[in-house]
Amino acid sequence: MPLRNITNRKKEAKKYKDTSNLNFSETEDAIYRLRELDDSRDVTMYYEYAEMVFIFFKKLETEYLLKNNFMNIQKEIGWSERCLLVDWIIEVHWKLGLVPETLYHTVYIMDKLLSLRVVSTEKLQLLGITCLLISSKYEEVVCPSIETFVILSEKTISEEEIRKAERYVLSVLDFQLNYPSPLNFLRKCSKANNYEYKTRMVAKYLMELTFFYPQFRSISGSLVSASSMFLSRKILEMNENENIFFFYSGYSKKDVQSCANEIFSIILQPIMYENVQKKYSSSKMLKVSNFIKDFSKEYLKNSNINSIKLL
Repeated sequence: MPLRNITNRKKEAKKYKDTSNLNFSETEDAIYRLRELDDSRDVTMYYEYAEMVFIFFKKLETEYLLKNNFMNIQKEIGWSERCLLVDWIIEVHWKLGLVPETLYHTVYIMDKLLSLRVVSTEKLQLLGITCLLISSKYEEVVCPSIETFVILSEKTISEEEIRKAERYVLSVLDFQLNYPSPLNFLRKCSKANNYEYKTRMVAKYLMELTFFYPQFRSISGSLVSASSMFLSRKILEMNENENIFFFYSGYSKKDVQSCANEIFSIILQPIMYENVQKKYSSSKMLKVSNFIKDFSKEYLKNSNINSIKLL
């Protein structure tokens, strides 16, 4: 078919999903249709294919889950050392101004390698730097140079060591670097709030906190993102359009309850890792780590500590 016939043919009207079984109110149904109309007019949303893409991502993410005890093969390093490395990677990633997807990709391939190969204490930072380099090449438009990573290691690691480690990591992973980022699912959930910035920022902070707790490595990224956004909406008291939120998240309230409460229990405890808090205490991040800390203090002061639940 000639190109002019394709581009000039009349587009069929998009048929919205049947929402009658979702108990949408009249207001929610109107808002849903408005959101869909906006997306259909935005070429960056790939509207005609978006639903198929998310179905594929959700199916794919089950293949990338790790077990809670994925580090049991390690002999010299434990979970605390791994978490200190993740916190340092968060600092480096933030200083370099890299996109959020790079951070999630880095943590995933690092954990994947730690589940497959024994790493010595002296090689742990090299592994972190190498995974950040690989993820930068995979996700970024402009990747930082190897020299930059050498400087960030305070020259304790050489360029040759990084190149050698890069070949090793790629070989162990068999060049399987595809990873359905939880951030894709978070953005979809954000449609319910019309991409309201603070709600999403709090959710992103909660998601990054899950890096430090092994139980979340075996939970799908779509569920972690939905639970984080659900919790953020609750904390900020932005519960409007709840049916639309669950529709876009792909989960029910029952589905997210356990994970959301698990995340909630985390923020009620002191956060031990400095860099993730420092990052989210910046003005650019709306100082949401400070907000969550204040919220937790107030909540503990006014709640029965023996029966703490948000849901």
